[in-house]
Amino acid sequence: MMSSGMVLMDLDICWKVRLTSLQERHDVIRNGFDGLGYLLEDTHNTGNMLPQTFIPGFHSEVDVRKMTYKSLGTTGMLVSYLSLGTFQLGLVYQTSREEDGIKTVREAVRRGLNYIDTSPWYGFGTAEIVLGKALKGIPRQAYYLGTKVGRYHPEYPKMFDFSAERTIQSVEESLEKLGVDYVDVIQ
Repeated sequence: MMSSGMVLMDLDICWKVRLTSLQERHDVIRNGFDGLGYLLEDTHNTGNMLPQTFIPGFHSEVDVRKMTYKSLGTTGMLVSYLSLGTFQLGLVYQTSREEDGIKTVREAVRRGLNYIDTSPWYGFGTAEIVLGKALKGIPRQAYYLGTKVGRYHPEYPKMFDFSAERTIQSVEESLEKLGVDYVDVIQ
């Protein structure tokens, strides 16, 4: 049973959002708060259970135990109810500094956020490059990583390409920018 107001917070990093209307709560339950568009199943309040992404000595166990996790469809991944979108790491609006973005990623993962969403479209690749810098020193098994394919250029005729060849090229480019061997979700 949901309370009259559900508070979602980003681990004390920036702000709080209060969802009070019945429709908002239903939308969060149905769609998740991470914008993935995947069906997120019932909330798992981990209590004494730690997710498979927990790394002793790296994570703050106290904070990880406070995080709520959900099954991501039928993938077998138990993802944090809050995910980290990386659009701002693309420095598109120049309202943040790269160093701040790197610190935010590292602290969020350390405190139990375990799903990171990025795209080559964000800052035309800059977000993936900055995220790659942030992921250095974070154990790869401590997080799930999703990236997108299909949108690449600002000019409309070249903007979208969903061909198999370009999709494979895009994933390879993302792996290089991110400095990882694999991504967990391709969107």
